[in-house]
Amino acid sequence: MEQSNIISFEEYKKNRKRLLSSFAYRVTFDPTGYKDALQLIIISTLLSIISFSVLILFLHYLLK
Repeated sequence: MEQSNIISFEEYKKNRKRLLSSFAYRVTFDPTGYKDALQLIIISTLLSIISFSVLILFLHYLLK
């Protein structure tokens, strides 16, 4: 019975480090990753602007 799914601790650490920085790794080494990174920044900025606006409107109507 072969247990091929067992890996060494060093290999586990290497894979974990790679998985934690996989998006940054992809942007660094894949030229098409810049478009995805830009879209991620734009979407997160728009969501933060929308949520901040809703919060300000809520506080405005609450304190009125």
